[in-house]
Amino acid sequence: MTRPFSIEEWQSALSEEGNPQRGRNVFYSVHSTCSTCHAVKERGGDLGPALTNVATSKTREQLIHSILRPSEEISPQWQGWYIELKDGTRDQGRQINVGYDDIEIYTQAGEVISFDKNEVVDYGVVESSLMPPGLQARLTVNDMKDLISFLEVQ
Repeated sequence: MTRPFSIEEWQSALSEEGNPQRGRNVFYSVHSTCSTCHAVKERGGDLGPALTNVATSKTREQLIHSILRPSEEISPQWQGWYIELKDGTRDQGRQINVGYDDIEIYTQAGEVISFDKNEVVDYGVVESSLMPPGLQARLTVNDMKDLISFLEVQ
């Protein structure tokens, strides 16, 4: 089987059920990094939405699409924000608080960082998802099938 390229090819390749137990291993693996930002049954990160019961609101096709094209649909509460400082440093994450003197961002490293507004030169919405694209390039087609099947039964 040639490796799928388009969304349609992936949808077709992933239409068959995978093994949810193997998918659990994929979800928590260092290759997928899913659990760095997402939790299932309170295990994993919290930068992105929890994925317990995600299949109650998303079809298999929608799950596949959201993994392959994470920036096409971003819920406002999971929108990324960037902050650029006078020294050229740039960070991004979820906005936590904008106070009178500071801005707090929850970063991809899993920490809340407070930035002094006097040091900020630019601040705004990140146009793409904080979820990096290209997961399918790091996983086999079978790994992807297993991952989707795991998410469907959580």
